[in-house]
Amino acid sequence: MKRLAVILCAALCVLLQACGAAVEESPAATSTKTGTETIALFGGSDFGEAIRDNPIDKAFEAIGFDGSTLQIIETCNLFGAYWEAEIDSAFEKLYILLRDEDAVTLRNAQRAWTEYMASNHDLRISLFYEDFMSNQPYGVASGTLDRAIINSVRKEETRRRALELMEYYFRFTGEVQFVFTGADR
Repeated sequence: MKRLAVILCAALCVLLQACGAAVEESPAATSTKTGTETIALFGGSDFGEAIRDNPIDKAFEAIGFDGSTLQIIETCNLFGAYWEAEIDSAFEKLYILLRDEDAVTLRNAQRAWTEYMASNHDLRISLFYEDFMSNQPYGVASGTLDRAIINSVRKEETRRRALELMEYYFRFTGEVQFVFTGADR
């Protein structure tokens, strides 16, 4: 019974993240509203203003969803890739600005984040999709909709990491630069 409660709590957390529920990242963080969600900012509202009308979120919001699970999965994968490109760009620009020991720390943090994302995604797929499809004992999944939720959560986590790295760069330079221009679609 305790195992089922843990699994149900995990499923609820995934669902809340997918629906854009705001989670405060740290007690020291401030929040800025962008669209329908709240993002944690560590440097104040200047960064929030700089990213408010960013091209990736605008393009995502402009999509007319038809309600199909496949469209949600494909769209989240596509926009997740856009955010991954932003991570790579922000990382490279930030890395150059840092002292050697801080650059090593950044590189190690990014590797750990990448490993976490891969492992966590695999776990979510196993718990909430594959086990359901193969009739394993967890039984808390709801089929292909879970795949859409899992991909939505992954996109949002990738978005958050990109914005985090972009904010670090912003704190050094006062600049926000997006690789994505909107013409990429």
